[in-house]
Order: sequence, then C-alpha cells, then structure tokens
Amino acid sequence: MYKAELFRQVQITKKDIDSKDPVDQFVFMEMVAVRNILAKVDDNIQFITKVLQGTEMLTPQTEAIATQLMKSEVPASWEKQWEGPENPNNWIRLVNKKGSALIKWVQKVQANALLKSPVNLSDLFHPETFLSAFRQRSARLFKVAIDELKLVSSFDATKINREGSIQLEGLWLQGCAFDGTRLADIRGAQKEIQQLPLCSIAWIADAENDPYPSGTVETPVYHSPTRESLLCTFKMANNGEASKRIISGVALFLNGSE
Repeated sequence: MYKAELFRQVQITKKDIDSKDPVDQFVFMEMVAVRNILAKVDDNIQFITKVLQGTEMLTPQTEAIATQLMKSEVPASWEKQWEGPENPNNWIRLVNKKGSALIKWVQKVQANALLKSPVNLSDLFHPETFLSAFRQRSARLFKVAIDELKLVSSFDATKINREGSIQLEGLWLQGCAFDGTRLADIRGAQKEIQQLPLCSIAWIADAENDPYPSGTVETPVYHSPTRESLLCTFKMANNGEASKRIISGVALFLNGSE
C-alpha cells in the first residue's frame, strides 16, 4: 500500500517550503501533507496488525479505527486529514494515486518546468488552493492587486495570452456536446460524460477583455461527477441557446470517475 521509500526519495527542504513562488510553495506543502497522511494511515494499519498478532495492546483509538474499517467506513481521524471517497479501500487507493502523481509535480517544480506542460488538477488534494496560489503568482507577474484579477478560460489557446497562462488536461464534460472549442447541442448517440481537450486558463486584470465577450455560458467546475464540491466556474464559449445548457445541467469535472 504505502511505499515509504518512494516518498523518502523526494527531498523537500525548508528553503523549498519558504519559496517565493506561491505555486512552487503550494506543491511542496501539498507533498508534505500527503506524506503525513500516508504515514499516519500506515502506522494505524501496522498497529492494528500487531494487535491482531498479539504483540500490541488494544487502545481506544485503535479500536475506533478498526471498528470503522470493519463497517467499510473511512475512520474519522483519516477523514480529518482529507475528505475523499466514503469507502476506505477507494479512499486509500486515491490517496496513493494522488501521492504518486504529486511526486512528479515536485520533480517538475525542482526542474523549473511545472507550468511549461499541461497539469491535471485531479492529481491534487486541494486544487482550490492551487488556483489561489496561481492567482497570487499572476498578481505578482502582472503587478496587479490580487482582488482585481479574474479567472478566464478557453479551449482555443490563441484566445489567451501565453504569458502567465497554464494548460489543464483531464477535464470532463456532462450535459451537452462539445465541438472542439465550444459547447454544442447533442446530436445522435453520445456518452454521458466526455473527456475534453486541453483548456488554457489565466488570471487577468478585471479591466481586460474576456476571451469571449459574448455567447458564453457560466459553467460550474466540480471536483467529481457527484457535484458535491464546486471548484470554480468557467465562462465557456457556446454554440446554441444558453438556456438549453442551464436546463441540461452542463458542468465540468476534474475527474470523470472518482
């Protein structure tokens, strides 16, 4: 389950944590957090195993964790670290998956190459914090007050200035069709959820023009298809009646299955 040696190979120093780049700092802190989560879970599982083997005494805390696991529930002490799937097996699988992905994020940051290639926000435990860090980074880059920035997006990379923008991969769409750059009416058979191409996003000054001044639909971006946690909204270019998109419940997801 938990490959401690794999995470120990990722060296994060105090200098890294104190990085002046908000995005870099976020990635390092996210890595530290996931290491702590995995270490805690591993310690709990190991202690339960020792209790069953008769080499450790049962404690109230261990009993509570074991009882919740036997009920196929995520222990409350784990959920305080991160709210994920309700099933403990899925919770552990997803924590490990995100942890492994974050190792690559850290390696890219250390190579000064993170935002030079597309990123997948579903790799993160706190994508909302990443967007905030990206906003802070943009404010410094453009010398604009952070509260005078707005988030813009486009599936046509030419619509957004490359400087200060990033590309997102792995987004999914539900509620309508997509013609490559715009929302569109569904014609014929189509999967309920479809994966989208790369999407460019950026924080720009409020005074600047949006990539699409008109003909857009405010589209919610959720963490997952359960629609329980809203990340942000995108003004997506739309081909057709905006009311149809609202009625059909159009939405984007960071992941199409989790």
